[in-house]
Amino acid sequence: MPLIVGPGAIANVILFSSRAGEGHVVGAGLVAATAVLALSVLVIFLSGRWLQAIIGPIGMNLLLRVMGLMVAAMGVQFMVTGVTQIVIKEVAPAFS
Repeated sequence: MPLIVGPGAIANVILFSSRAGEGHVVGAGLVAATAVLALSVLVIFLSGRWLQAIIGPIGMNLLLRVMGLMVAAMGVQFMVTGVTQIVIKEVAPAFS
């Protein structure tokens, strides 16, 4: 659940909306993408028991580990992006 409504999801929405600019077309695209994502999450939630029966316990364990790896990779990417921006905007101008 935290991946859906947690602080990371909120930060991504804020980040992408700030990059969207002032155009109404881009803003409508952001709203449409959010609606498609919400619909796909609803479909996955509703088919959860069916998917669990198909995948089985070994598949669920494998899927859990892969998703954990993806969450860790996202965290590392956020940190690398943040540190890079700090270096570019704060540290590098001090040496020039």
